[in-house]
Amino acid sequence: MLRLFVSVTFALLFPLVVGAQSLGGSYTVAGTNPDGSVYTGAATVRFDGADCKLIMAFGNGDVVGTCLQGDGVLATSYVAGDALTLVLYRVQPDGVLNGVWSVAGTAGTGMEVLTPK
Repeated sequence: MLRLFVSVTFALLFPLVVGAQSLGGSYTVAGTNPDGSVYTGAATVRFDGADCKLIMAFGNGDVVGTCLQGDGVLATSYVAGDALTLVLYRVQPDGVLNGVWSVAGTAGTGMEVLTPK
């Protein structure tokens, strides 16, 4: 009975682990600020067990945030300067991450696309 429980549990959880791990890697970043200006950069998503880190590199420096993956969405947050940023990415079948982001205390939202390298 224990063997059946372990087998069923592994079969149910394994796709979630594989899906999360497949998001790890390097990405190019293309985004639009709330005012319509555009930006580019690079990003890396790293999984270390249950821990997920997002490293974003822009012209004005790097930011490191935390992330959480589930149900086709990657949620991230990071602090740049004094501003807390929240980003929600919808995971596409081809691995592209389509995101919308907001900075705490400011009006408007930005859009961002992370494309696997």
